[in-house]
Amino acid sequence: MTYFGDEDLLYNVWLNLISNAIKFSKEGGTLRLQLTNCHNKIEAVVEDDGIGMNEETLKHLYDKFYQGDRSRSSEGNGLGLSLVKSICDICKIEIRVESTLDQGTKFTLDLPIEEEGNR
Repeated sequence: MTYFGDEDLLYNVWLNLISNAIKFSKEGGTLRLQLTNCHNKIEAVVEDDGIGMNEETLKHLYDKFYQGDRSRSSEGNGLGLSLVKSICDICKIEIRVESTLDQGTKFTLDLPIEEEGNR
């Protein structure tokens, strides 16, 4: 299976998700990246065992300029996940997030598969 997508747009998705996973991980933490071939999609997972997010942050996760962790506001401007969501919408990629405070965050992206002849 192969996903055919915009390399430049997807670069921004991976850059944001992976850099956030690193930024919000605890020292010595674990980052997991996984690609899985599923029936009609490729599932991509970016997961950390970092600080996680509370319910309020999850509600506003994709809002422009929203930053749930104010202590790290000097490390970004709150646009990264808004950009990720916009790119996923443009590319017809489903994005899901699971997060537990003080336990970590998991982003799962479902990249749709197209047959090479149907591109």
